[in-house]
Amino acid sequence: MNNIADMQQRLQALEPEQSFIVSAPAGSGKTGLITQRVLRLLCTVQQPEEILSITFTRKAAGEMASRIHSALRQAAFHTRPDNEYDGQTWDLASAAVARNNQLGWNLLDMPGRLRIQTIDGFCRYIASQFALETQFGPIAEPSEQPQIHYQAAARALLERLEESSEAAQQLAVLLSHTGNNLDRCETLLSELLGKREQWLPLIYNAAENRDYFQQVIAQVVGENMCQLEDALMPIAGELVELVDYAAQHIPAGKNSALGQLVGINSLPDTSFEAVSTWKLILGLLVTGDLTPRKIITVKEGFPKEDKATKARMSTLLDWCRERPEINELIRNVMHLPDAEIDHNQQAVLNALGFLLPLLAAQLDVIFQQQGQCDYPAITLAALNALEPAVDDGAISDITLRLDYQLRHILVDEFQDTSAAQIKLLEQLIAGWQPNDGRTLFLVGDAMQSLYGFRNANVGLFLNAQRHPVGPIQCTPLTLNSNFRSQQGVIDWVNTAFSQAFPSVANISRGAIPYSPSTAIKPAGEGQAVSFKGFAGEDHEAAEATYIADLCRQLKATHPSESTAILVRGRGHLRSIVPALREADLDWQAIDITPLASRMPVIDLLSITRALLSPADKIAWLAVLRAPFCGLNLADLLTVINYGKDSQNPVCCSIGTVDRLYATV
Repeated sequence: MNNIADMQQRLQALEPEQSFIVSAPAGSGKTGLITQRVLRLLCTVQQPEEILSITFTRKAAGEMASRIHSALRQAAFHTRPDNEYDGQTWDLASAAVARNNQLGWNLLDMPGRLRIQTIDGFCRYIASQFALETQFGPIAEPSEQPQIHYQAAARALLERLEESSEAAQQLAVLLSHTGNNLDRCETLLSELLGKREQWLPLIYNAAENRDYFQQVIAQVVGENMCQLEDALMPIAGELVELVDYAAQHIPAGKNSALGQLVGINSLPDTSFEAVSTWKLILGLLVTGDLTPRKIITVKEGFPKEDKATKARMSTLLDWCRERPEINELIRNVMHLPDAEIDHNQQAVLNALGFLLPLLAAQLDVIFQQQGQCDYPAITLAALNALEPAVDDGAISDITLRLDYQLRHILVDEFQDTSAAQIKLLEQLIAGWQPNDGRTLFLVGDAMQSLYGFRNANVGLFLNAQRHPVGPIQCTPLTLNSNFRSQQGVIDWVNTAFSQAFPSVANISRGAIPYSPSTAIKPAGEGQAVSFKGFAGEDHEAAEATYIADLCRQLKATHPSESTAILVRGRGHLRSIVPALREADLDWQAIDITPLASRMPVIDLLSITRALLSPADKIAWLAVLRAPFCGLNLADLLTVINYGKDSQNPVCCSIGTVDRLYATV
């Protein structure tokens, strides 16, 4: 373990009195780190239930529980391993086993005492345990298909369109905004219901505050403008002088707005009102498609005869072009709104503020009728349980009761947390005090938050690295050692992905810069990564043929190993799967081929349709064409044309089909 570059951070993360937020990229051993942290914390608590570990999937929770229990059993019944890393885990587990024996926890036989839950499971625990003390009451079973209920609620709300009520008036506004397309409006409303734990606690304030959305926009604008102003500070004086020069020399009829900046002597402020001025200035640094400008011409206010000033501007452009992080900030500002919300936009926002609470209430009625709920409802119930009463201070009684039970909280995959889950965590630790022995341990990888899982916002991960979570300020740690891949792969990934990720972090947009990793495994023989691109009209077929040939070669040289094919989506396999089949290669996939498109299922459907309706000629012909009947196309043509000269050709042909099918 001496060659692990981040060993100091890994050892620091085991300090049981401190709170940390750990950035752990893929392959950095974060599950092992969490396991070691839990084992270390077991030596400091009176009951194992004082430690709560939260994950996002049952599989991850099961793996974490298995690792901790296996480590305890390894320390209890086996000798210390020679491997240094495994030996460190054994030492921590051995101390935990001694604590277990001392206090009689009986963890080896009762591993369920280790509180390792999914975030949904923990929310359900809170909502169920304190159901009588919340406005939601008892929690029903979550629905496996909540989208059906979302659609029913949206449809029920839209049915009020014909009423003589304010709801109908607001629905008319919303429907007009969606192009008078009822289906589109229903889809939008049903999708919003699946995210209501994000907006429902806020929508009541937004509905009564006409300036709420404008305030949010102004806040986002201010954050981006301040970042850009700081980045441009080294060239601020030179930039202002050149902007003034360009404004004085802009040709008549060309960019008259820039001409209004004559006499400018400083950069604009970072207020919402100054966005349009900033865009005029930045227009000298980037082109119309927001790429860094390389040349400057008379159209931008720089006559060709003034070579000295043009050279100054070219030097400034080169300075900006060499700094990708500045170009990213410029693009962000150029996309900012530069006008306040107009009357029509405000009308739509007002309509949403009025309708969304009605929509949520309609869904609650449907859920009560069906005796079901969904996970957003469970999250809202948990939030309601932990929400303090206005006249009771900052902490609810339920929070205090949970506070006595919990001393340490660990959250895995923290980059996939949503705003509602962060709020739940903040309310849960609201009674904690800094340095009181209670700790928060957050682990995640912002680079892996790509899919918006359950309305996750990776910006929350960035914010937690900089600011306290509730009353707890977590010390940020970064792991960069990779135990999974060899050095050749890691070097290629570092080079390729450093160009694909944004240059600077942006909380509001969830922009994450790439963090390079250091390989622990040495480079293998040969080329670690090869790249081959395909273009042209038949690129999909060419790619599929190449992949099939490559898989055949790998199978011949490595017969005992499997080959993985990663694709961007199911549609990417349209050409690849047939190519593998033609190459006589066996393949296995999960959720790739829909059940309805598989030939055995199609044949069963054809038989069912044929038996239900003897007059369904297409179904009967499909049955006869199936492998278990085996008629070829010429046979089918003979069958379908038989009896056309008779007085009842349809009956004759169907009768022939019946006889042929019975014969088979």
